[in-house]
Amino acid sequence: MKFDFKNWDLGGKIIFISSCAAVLSFLLPWVDIGIATRNGFSQGTFLLFILFLYPLIYLMQSKDIVKLWGIVLGALGIIITILYYASKSIEIGEQRGNASGSGVFLFLIASVGLIVGVVMYRKVTGTKPN
Repeated sequence: MKFDFKNWDLGGKIIFISSCAAVLSFLLPWVDIGIATRNGFSQGTFLLFILFLYPLIYLMQSKDIVKLWGIVLGALGIIITILYYASKSIEIGEQRGNASGSGVFLFLIASVGLIVGVVMYRKVTGTKPN
């Protein structure tokens, strides 16, 4: 595997940045009730990074990514994140709210970015001269 950011096309850069954003999201609160927070690692949501592995590994190996698979993986990330968000809805008396933290929203954005990156990605056929 080779890290070659400057020679990746825009789609490859978006895949990589989205993957980094997904990892960052696990450090942020996924549950935030004001007096207490829980990050993505304590919630077990870090396992969702599995959805980013296929496009990220193929990007690093400069291989073609099957767009359908990449789109499905990104869509699964979106669906699971929305379900997670919905599961954190709370009601106290007459008040309704949601205990989801900022990590949930960053992961949602990263999943959308993954889809965009996969759609735009073109395999690097050779290195560009400096």
